[in-house]
Amino acid sequence: MDDKISKLEQATENARKEVEEQKVAVEESEKAVMVAKALLRELSPEEQEKIQITDTKFPDLLASHQTIQDAYEVSVKKYETNMKYLKKFRPE
Repeated sequence: MDDKISKLEQATENARKEVEEQKVAVEESEKAVMVAKALLRELSPEEQEKIQITDTKFPDLLASHQTIQDAYEVSVKKYETNMKYLKKFRPE
């Protein structure tokens, strides 16, 4: 049983590290989306009328951000689940 708890502790630590890494990725992705939005807002009204959103990288940025956000949420759930079982099986 100690071996299983040890493996669960290691998996939980790995999941915690993954959450931290994914959180940084989400923050960086959010910054990139905000920069893209700001650049689009800086265009003159005439340029804004001419440009098609598909002419920009904005849709790709949004899709990438969503993928990164989804990965972050999965890593958080994994960590939370591991913590739940660790609390259940670890002797107090």
